[in-house]
Amino acid sequence: MNFKNIIFVLIVIMFIFQMIVMKESKKEEIQNSKPLVALSTFSLYDVAKHISADSVELIMILPFGVDAHSFEPTPKLMADIDRSDLVIYSGAGLEPWIDGFEFKNRVINMSEHVKLREMNPHEHHHNKSHSSIDPHYWQDLNNMVLAVKLITDEFIKISPKNRELYLKNRDSYIE
Repeated sequence: MNFKNIIFVLIVIMFIFQMIVMKESKKEEIQNSKPLVALSTFSLYDVAKHISADSVELIMILPFGVDAHSFEPTPKLMADIDRSDLVIYSGAGLEPWIDGFEFKNRVINMSEHVKLREMNPHEHHHNKSHSSIDPHYWQDLNNMVLAVKLITDEFIKISPKNRELYLKNRDSYIE
């Protein structure tokens, strides 16, 4: 083999090696990337944080101390919500900003999975939507147990390899 052929073979081998390395690092990147979950309120975020134990990247949509009824998300937050693998919001009219939002991936309206209570007539002035349904489901322990179980099931769907961790964390959180 002459010198030119040896150089050509070495270049081809180096190219193939580089392609293999790049492919493997892409695989690792995909395996190491955590699912992204956006949650509208602190009560949902708190459940998700305890269940996931850092196996999921969490976004709390509503900042501390901000009124849920008048909140408007920033464009960056809207983009984060848009790229989330899962969005969980309270529903029952608590987040008016969600109306008309087009979700790309899985979205859960928690109010459809818990037992909402009717408000007393004198409570109506607190509820801006003038609905007779109280959207504050998290004040009922049984509803929070339902929320914990639902969030656990959803996390198992998006990250099945962490199933045992989620079930263990669910049980200790409910306890």
